[in-house]
Amino acid sequence: MPQKFTHYIDNELSGQAAYKHPANVESHAKTLGTTMVLSPGVYEMSSFTADGISFEGVGNKADVVLANLVLTAANTVTFKNLSLSGNSPVAASTGRSIFITNDSPATSTVRFEDVKFVNGDFGIDNQGASALWIERCDGTNVDRLLRSNAVHAANVNFTMGNLAGNAWFTGANATLKAATTFMSFGGAANTGNTTKTARSAL
Repeated sequence: MPQKFTHYIDNELSGQAAYKHPANVESHAKTLGTTMVLSPGVYEMSSFTADGISFEGVGNKADVVLANLVLTAANTVTFKNLSLSGNSPVAASTGRSIFITNDSPATSTVRFEDVKFVNGDFGIDNQGASALWIERCDGTNVDRLLRSNAVHAANVNFTMGNLAGNAWFTGANATLKAATTFMSFGGAANTGNTTKTARSAL
């Protein structure tokens, strides 16, 4: 089995950090199961391919920001204790905190755990076929937590959507499965041709 690495990343190369940015990690050191531990700071991401990698923020999730991430995901990619930020304000229909490309296959899963979505109309814009797990996240600063053209269900647990807007929005593709929510809350119903299945609501 390939070695699983833990890389410490900091804009100022302080502490244990050997890299200033996730993109600086060499390809041979981004094996399946690798974890990137990010110190507080803003990391401008642009296009990034992640294959079985975890991104974990240190400290307050609002202080660790991955900005403008265009993600191509393979296997399971996890984001924990950090913020994902776009560059468009709420209600700008093209804005999203994270964009998952259509090159992300049905064998991939993207997990968001204790993540804050900011500065976008959509928190997650999933145009690939990745399965989504959204746990203990804060979507109150984006209008719609999710847009997706994938056929996989999105699982939304213990998560807050925008109290004045759409909590879960899964697009206009009639073949979509519904977003399944558990102990989560938002201010309005879905739009498009999909429905929300609420197993329990706050």
